[in-house]
Amino acid sequence: MAKEIYAANIAEHFTKTVETTFLLREITKKETQENKKQYYDILLQDSSGTLWGTIWEELMSDCHESLKGKVVTVKALVTKDTKGAFRLVVRLMEASEDYQMADYINGLTEKESAKFTEILWKYINSIKNECYRYLVSSIYKDIPELDQFPATLKKHHNFSGGFLVYTASVTCLANYMLHSLSHYNINPSYNIPYQADLLTAGALLHGIGTIKKYTPSPDMHRIPESIPLTRYKLSIQYIQDAVCKYREVEIKTEELNLLLHMVGCVYENTERKPMLREAVILKEAVQLHEQIEFLEYFIHANCDKNGMVYDKILGNYIYIPKEGV
Repeated sequence: MAKEIYAANIAEHFTKTVETTFLLREITKKETQENKKQYYDILLQDSSGTLWGTIWEELMSDCHESLKGKVVTVKALVTKDTKGAFRLVVRLMEASEDYQMADYINGLTEKESAKFTEILWKYINSIKNECYRYLVSSIYKDIPELDQFPATLKKHHNFSGGFLVYTASVTCLANYMLHSLSHYNINPSYNIPYQADLLTAGALLHGIGTIKKYTPSPDMHRIPESIPLTRYKLSIQYIQDAVCKYREVEIKTEELNLLLHMVGCVYENTERKPMLREAVILKEAVQLHEQIEFLEYFIHANCDKNGMVYDKILGNYIYIPKEGV
């Protein structure tokens, strides 16, 4: 059955009852604070995005939880929550049998996946330091379904292939920043070469813990065993395990420590401050990339408007360019 109603255009059906299909990403049993009424909080997904929904106590069924990760048919009323976000009040949810999986995966096309994979390997192969190149290439060669991992579940790059796009983009940005600084920020009194290999290796591995944090598409959920650890700790653990696993080219202690320092400075705290220019560049590249992606999300969410727009969820004004401008 062809899918007609998507998450991205759900606003067109506000106050109406719709019957359509979604991939059930998450389902959690909760209760209201006031009267302790139970309900299911569900996250639905299709190729256009995600949408939250509610199944109230009187319509809850034990079989609903077994539908997680499957395509479901829902009959629901389109409403808004207190923050103005569209939400479904689900009256019926059951497994769907007639569907095309491509309609429910928000992710890269085959062409896009090939493009970003090529960018990733271009930077891996550009590393001249044999130890860094061997370590990074060994790690990425050993990741199945690389183009199906999200970078996050609910924030930036929360789609199939998001991790690949995010890593390639940050690596590109960091390298362009290094190129600009090394060529155009010349001080006649200084002549300190930049460590491009260290920067590239750090950029490629700073978020590698994501592979231990989430499952790939179409399931895309948090791995329970990873919950006690942050992305920083998972990334450090991943790199250290890889150093022990891949032994054909031994990495020197100093080189490894500098690489771990690069990763640590992305997740800076009071004990981790950059001691390298390359660490500053990587940290700034990551922050800039995430902030731009964050703002793009709200621009997209208000794409039906133009000019100066106040977004209640963001709590700030954003400017929506007119078409063709």
